[in-house]
Amino acid sequence: MERINWKGHLTASQQKIADEHLLAWDQRRHHLTYAVTGAGKTEMLYPLINRALGLQKRIALVAPRIDVVLELARRIEKNFSGEFLILHGNQHHIKYNQLVICTIQQLMKFHQTFDLIIVDEVDAFPLIDNSALKRVIEMAREKDGVIHYLSATPTNKLLKEVGHAQGKVSFLAKRYHGHPLPKIKIKFTRNWRKKLPRTLNRELLKYQKNKRYFLIFVPQITDLSLVSAMLPKSLHVKTVYANDQQRSDTIEMFRRGELHGLIATTILERGVTFSPLDVYILGGEERIFTYETILQMAGRCGRSADFPTGNVWIFAKDFSFKMYRAQQEIIFLNRIGVQNEM
Repeated sequence: MERINWKGHLTASQQKIADEHLLAWDQRRHHLTYAVTGAGKTEMLYPLINRALGLQKRIALVAPRIDVVLELARRIEKNFSGEFLILHGNQHHIKYNQLVICTIQQLMKFHQTFDLIIVDEVDAFPLIDNSALKRVIEMAREKDGVIHYLSATPTNKLLKEVGHAQGKVSFLAKRYHGHPLPKIKIKFTRNWRKKLPRTLNRELLKYQKNKRYFLIFVPQITDLSLVSAMLPKSLHVKTVYANDQQRSDTIEMFRRGELHGLIATTILERGVTFSPLDVYILGGEERIFTYETILQMAGRCGRSADFPTGNVWIFAKDFSFKMYRAQQEIIFLNRIGVQNEM
């Protein structure tokens, strides 16, 4: 029985990976999908989810962070018929649903329940290198249940453990709309906490009239109000961080175009899609911004087919190898993406 009502279609590259998902399901083996940000990882799962739903199997679609769970729920509810259970935060009420969309922590409520567990952003905190949470996933699946992992920035350890030991790895180096990943530009600045870089100020003044939006990432929560106070007063901007009780409401305001931009900690580095969007990273050399984090933050830009390009700027006091590595990785992935299409 068809449960999908999605009106879109997969590209040839996406369909190949969707077919690999179905093959892994038929062979009852675990699988890892390694695809660049904006490749359409969720949409590539639709045939697998549709098949499992049609077979009356129980499915868990899980992610490490609430924002990613809400984004996944928004897409699934739009493109599939039926009632789905969405669990995050401190929710305790559970009722039977064939498809559960939840955080990893909420998965603790289930024991040997799911025939299919899909783990999005498997490399993200707090799941990465957390053996206790990995056991939660294992305990939640049926004895013969299958786990599918998704990541745009898998670690070498993850590729080895999940891919080589347990199943096949699917790899996609190109976004669904065919345009390359926006390149990262690096600008060195002395002290952005006292005065915003001139380049950033010049860019920000455009947002009242160019109908684009922006995300500014900062290293620390204390930087949120600091940067907000220095922005042009004509811009309507709000801040977002992990323990912000208004976070979901603020993000929805941003989606509706009621804000020019958001200033955020790394909580918005992954799993959310806004368009048209530019990305600015302040203090790119600071420890909180890892190589993977920088790639994910840059990956918020250019995700829409209508707006596939945009600015990604890193402002840093000092040079760091992780910034250079992220910059070169995007160049490499764009080259691979072109070669794969030839």
